[in-house]
Amino acid sequence: MFENIAGHEATRCTKFLTSAIGNRRQIQLLLGLPENTGDSAIVRHLRATFKSPLPPRVVKTGPVKENIVEGDDIDLWQFPAPKWHATDGGRYIDTFCGVVTEDKVTGRDNIGVYRGMIVDRDKIAKLMVPTQGWGGHFQEYKPEPMPVAVVYGWHDVLPFCAGSPFPKDVCEWDMMGALLGGPVDLVACETTMLTRCWPSGRVTQGCAIATL
Repeated sequence: MFENIAGHEATRCTKFLTSAIGNRRQIQLLLGLPENTGDSAIVRHLRATFKSPLPPRVVKTGPVKENIVEGDDIDLWQFPAPKWHATDGGRYIDTFCGVVTEDKVTGRDNIGVYRGMIVDRDKIAKLMVPTQGWGGHFQEYKPEPMPVAVVYGWHDVLPFCAGSPFPKDVCEWDMMGALLGGPVDLVACETTMLTRCWPSGRVTQGCAIATL
């Protein structure tokens, strides 16, 4: 956790957290397992848990709607996104979030982890690979624009499941529900056609919905 970041003493976001589930103990805490649980036992627990998926439910609103930033007030440079690697082209804000898209044919959601670089105060550039979940969805929408939502700062089960190699017919929201022991509450986005794309719970301090 970084709390004294040069140039971000008084910006919208003043703190930066990374590697929140970067070791075994953090995974144990995420899953509610004892500290002495080994890797094999963790894998067995996940396999058993994922056999009981719990679909999400859509609610009208939630604490996530308390902070909405729109139009000219959007400024992604207010967030302390780092330049992670020497050869990166800029500062990457999307590194461990959830990118939500919907299969146009089946209606099934996909939540993935795809890096995104800030290129302007209200623009993020991403590499889209056709073989990845949202790459396949994009092919279905052509030539129409594809609605996309990016979720930051929610429970760690989101990036954990978004970065897991589930089969294409599995929805990551269902797997998050399995890990949490209850369905994920979702609310509609502000500016896209996606009706169940944003966890309704309170986000991490300093985060907000930015409608681009």
